[in-house]
Amino acid sequence: MSNAGASRTTRAWAVRTPRELSDSNSKRRSVRSAPSKQWQPPEGLAPEDVLAIIDAAPSERDRLLLRVLWATGAPISEALALRPRDVRRDSLVLPNLKNPSRPTKRVFLPAGQMDLPGALLLWA
Repeated sequence: MSNAGASRTTRAWAVRTPRELSDSNSKRRSVRSAPSKQWQPPEGLAPEDVLAIIDAAPSERDRLLLRVLWATGAPISEALALRPRDVRRDSLVLPNLKNPSRPTKRVFLPAGQMDLPGALLLWA
């Protein structure tokens, strides 16, 4: 009985006493960020930088892989899963690894990359 009574008073004391951090006496802390700071997306590479990276690739295979990644925005696993039958005249059919209900997705190429399907088929 004495243990049950002691645990009740300990529990009541723990609930009534506010928890404080060692530095919390001077100011209140909040999990929220300051209202003046807004989330900014991370900086990406400029198109000139990407073209310089593609041009610096040591082989044609690497240049094609980098061009596919740049043109489609696909993850590396989806780009590596490309087959010749997935290459269309104006798009690429990529496996859709994020959404299992749709096994493939069709990614249309930007106007500056319209020669990419021909280059891919020549390489394959």
